[in-house]
Amino acid sequence: MSSNELEPLKQCHGQLISVNSFFSTSTNKQKTLSFLNLSDTTSNFESVLFEIDADPLVDITKPFADISPHSAYPGEAEILFMLGSIFRLKSIERSSDSH
Repeated sequence: MSSNELEPLKQCHGQLISVNSFFSTSTNKQKTLSFLNLSDTTSNFESVLFEIDADPLVDITKPFADISPHSAYPGEAEILFMLGSIFRLKSIERSSDSH
């Protein structure tokens, strides 16, 4: 995520944020962390890990789905959130390590 996108999020504690594209995520935290370790943070980008609490039994207007069975990489345990999904930002924490 670009530093320019991350800075405004730091001011949004407790507020709703909207995602303006499809949002690919994973339930496999180890796999996610391995992607963070591969990312290039030398430019104006920072590695960001979002922890999302999403209950598939709650009635929502913007759906999300487990697309692992359709993925070329089923081990990623990929969950895809719909364009325009809205999340409540509870906190932002800076990791003590590089990622």
